[in-house]
Amino acid sequence: MGWLHNWLGLLLGWLLFVIFVTGSFGYYRHEVTLMMTPELHDLAAVQVPQVDAAQRGVEWLSANASGAEEWGILLPDEKSPALRVSWSGLTPGEQILDPRTGHPLAVAPRQTGGGDFLYRIHSDLHFISPIAGRILASLIAVALLVLLITGLITHRHIVRNMFRFRRGKGWRTRLDVHNLTAVLGLPFHLFITLTALVTVMMLVMPWGVASVYGANGIGAFAEESFPQVTVKGRVEQGSTPELAPLIGRALQHWRTDSVGEINIEHPGAHGSRITLAHPIRGIAQFRKPSMTFDAADGRLLGTTNDQLSTVSLLHSQLFGLHVGHFAGPTFRFALFWLGLVGAAMVATGHLLWTAKRWRINANVAGPPQQRPAVLIVHRLNAAVFAGLPLAIAAYFWANRIIPASTAERPVLEQNAMFIVWGAAAALALLAPARFVWRTLLYLGGGALLTLGILNLSTGPGNLIMAMNLCILGAASIGTALRLTR
Repeated sequence: MGWLHNWLGLLLGWLLFVIFVTGSFGYYRHEVTLMMTPELHDLAAVQVPQVDAAQRGVEWLSANASGAEEWGILLPDEKSPALRVSWSGLTPGEQILDPRTGHPLAVAPRQTGGGDFLYRIHSDLHFISPIAGRILASLIAVALLVLLITGLITHRHIVRNMFRFRRGKGWRTRLDVHNLTAVLGLPFHLFITLTALVTVMMLVMPWGVASVYGANGIGAFAEESFPQVTVKGRVEQGSTPELAPLIGRALQHWRTDSVGEINIEHPGAHGSRITLAHPIRGIAQFRKPSMTFDAADGRLLGTTNDQLSTVSLLHSQLFGLHVGHFAGPTFRFALFWLGLVGAAMVATGHLLWTAKRWRINANVAGPPQQRPAVLIVHRLNAAVFAGLPLAIAAYFWANRIIPASTAERPVLEQNAMFIVWGAAAALALLAPARFVWRTLLYLGGGALLTLGILNLSTGPGNLIMAMNLCILGAASIGTALRLTR
């Protein structure tokens, strides 16, 4: 079990570290997107009743997209303060509006990958197809389960190790940090790994569905497991959507204080239907409940994801637990740092492996020799564990430095992240190891800390992310100072 734990962790640890770090930022994906869209910071403190914002969205769409087949209205909330409207048909498009006036913003928000980009790295791994990335990420999750179980088996004194920390003892200190982050974070690690596998279970084990549903496959399975709206009737004349009473009925039905988004099919024409979706905040569920109404007389035509079967509800809730939509500010803060504790567990495991194997022939006359394989692992550790935070900081700073009107800004932001990460990896492979660790930690910590301080003054919407970045930056600089001493 010790052999399996060591070698499986060594081979997959770098990818696990990337998944843990980017997944942690995924808990703040909307907050990161807001932080990277300075044009919306002034709206973060604005409170506009949802009924008023929805009506302004309808008025703008009526004036500018009257011939569309479908309208979409994404209502503002604390994570995304702007009013977003979209339309589909012959000329699809979207627009971001000021919820106070219903007019486009004076300064159009910059295009950015935001927090969604980091979240997608966590699940899709980038540079390969999303399906291949999710399959690989799911296999890594299976491997993490094996690592957790074998790690528990190799802990003969697990209770004692929960309270032991030997400071300044070299590899024994690394061992204590590894044990503490692994054992104290074990419930979270098991919870996040199992729920992650539930989210991709059809990719990992599709054979049961294939054997029952045959050629129709996953599509037929999903249609039966999560049935969509069954329309009970259609109107016979055109109509103008009246949203206020429908929003009130939806809020009463869901016992919530907000609606997430609104879809209007065939607005102002025969058979127009209005669908209101739950914001899925405050509930442990991934699939959004929705209600569909007749636009003419307000009759309820059907609901979606409202009365799921036991198994479908369990799947949706486990999926929702993994992505953390239900979590409030305090719980999301805890999830973010628990994810980084998982990253620390992986990093200290690698550092422990290299520390124990750093030199051979220590008892033989002459200078001790260094194992080439250990040197390679040691330098890759620096490239990943110290290089990734610097690369993420470069991604955030590129968002601020690249002019807002530049074409293809999201791609340029992403390229900046990977260019900096590649430069960090090259430095780690070529320069002296101690210099590399200090340099990367100083640069990454300084970039994160200054970015956090900068965002402290940009409004309440960015306060929590600013605090997190300041803590991460200070921790990185503190580690570099300890290495310097």
